[in-house]
Amino acid sequence: MSQVIAKKLRLMNVPVATEQEAAQQLVITPQGRVRKKETKENIETTDVIVYTLNQANLGIRTVFTSENAVEVIVPTNSISPIPTGARKELTAQGDGIITIGGEGITLITNLLLSMVKGETRILTKIATDTWTVQGNHKQMTPVTRFSKNINPLTATNIFYAEADLGQEIFADMQGLTGKIYPVGVNTYTDMLNGDIIESSFIIQKQQGPSSANYVLGFDIFSSSSAGTEPILIKNFDYSWDTILKDTLNVKVIFNKISSAEGAWNLVNFLILIEGVFVYASGNFFTYSTADIRMKLTNYDIGVKTINFRQLQAINLFIPSVSSIK
Repeated sequence: MSQVIAKKLRLMNVPVATEQEAAQQLVITPQGRVRKKETKENIETTDVIVYTLNQANLGIRTVFTSENAVEVIVPTNSISPIPTGARKELTAQGDGIITIGGEGITLITNLLLSMVKGETRILTKIATDTWTVQGNHKQMTPVTRFSKNINPLTATNIFYAEADLGQEIFADMQGLTGKIYPVGVNTYTDMLNGDIIESSFIIQKQQGPSSANYVLGFDIFSSSSAGTEPILIKNFDYSWDTILKDTLNVKVIFNKISSAEGAWNLVNFLILIEGVFVYASGNFFTYSTADIRMKLTNYDIGVKTINFRQLQAINLFIPSVSSIK
């Protein structure tokens, strides 16, 4: 039967990768007619960071779930002779930015060649190395004000551990990772160039050796290319004598300077303690969302119970002048 279908296909000049592949998608009716099988939409889900179009994955809606940046490569006709008229649907479900491109390819569209969560792009080949790109564009909803937890009257543990001399304790703000950012905001999709986030919080020592000195550390992480894990690139340490002062007012300011079609962000951090400017990261590139992590190091001898509480946290979103309409 498949030979009959294959013969029909040759007469119909069906533009498919192989006759065998196409034959699997067709059936012969009792009247001897050839028609396409009635099947549900083919959907594949993937968390890869590099995805290349080819003849095998055409006709399949690909849903990307990666939290990291994803590169979708459209090959030239000489590399993969995809037939003219072929369509490919791409949907972003994860937080990773998806960028579409390819050397030697012309992409015709009035949309960005990048996608964020909730967006879909449909690629159609209209000539040898020319594709159109259609789809929906997610409207950005500006964040005006947000707060992490926090009722100012309710304290939460931020550093809590049995800490040996020199042991680092990471802040319990984002699942014991020490992350201050993101604080409910995706710096790709929720921020425009020039937008600023200010996070202010009060830390109070609840328990620990009376003679202890501590180092409050801020580690800044960046990913140097799409799809790579962030690595430590900068850090700042602040010596805290809790005998002189058992509470500390901390403010971290994040500024998104510029970006390139969702691929990278140029950003910087400023840190103020007790209202005094103490550190500037300088401008740096990152392919991930902004990432700064806070930790406390115990410099008292012996095993000690350390308990510091976060008394208040207020996070403000300050839009750039250009984004205010």
